[in-house]
Amino acid sequence: MNILWNPNEAVDFIEMPLPLITEGTQDMGDGVWWLRAGTPLDEYFAVANDEDAKYVVAEDFYFISSKPDQAKAVPLITAGYVDINKAEQAAGITYSQDCIDALADEGIVLVDGTLPSSGGGGGGGGGVLVVHVIRTFTDGSETYTLDKTWQELADALNSGKTLSLVYWDPNENIGNSYFWTIFYLGVGLYKSDWQLNLETDSPDGYPTATIEF
Repeated sequence: MNILWNPNEAVDFIEMPLPLITEGTQDMGDGVWWLRAGTPLDEYFAVANDEDAKYVVAEDFYFISSKPDQAKAVPLITAGYVDINKAEQAAGITYSQDCIDALADEGIVLVDGTLPSSGGGGGGGGGVLVVHVIRTFTDGSETYTLDKTWQELADALNSGKTLSLVYWDPNENIGNSYFWTIFYLGVGLYKSDWQLNLETDSPDGYPTATIEF
């Protein structure tokens, strides 16, 4: 099972030669231990569904204890977006809030819209809504367009979700992920000292801004 939130989004991996892990893995018998995709690991590569979580196992791996020379290079996610439902299903666990917070601190964001908010006040259901900021060019101008409607953004904010905006430049085939502040009403993006106001004529429209050169 692919546990990435969107296979087209940039996700950082490392491959680590891990020692045999028997705690937190599934004993398949005959000296075989199943390390399931979606399993969180700590910095020492022990299973850690808690505040020590640092990595997420990207793919299923089977340790065969009867083969000491078995290659044990296991792909681990170090940053990027992971589908929390798929990851929990693959790993056969429910992530603790401490684990979710620890992974977020490492740059691994668990996404599907039902992710509990780790922030302070405000109430609401919490969660993360990923919004793409798409930049396109024409002669003498560049246009920024969100891939969510104004109403979708308003509904997300009203329900207490965090908006994670991913900047995408199709011309350069690159993307960067940021946590932005989004202003409501009158959609605007702000990061550091840079601000861009996006407008749409209706709640079902996609906020857009054009900058003339």
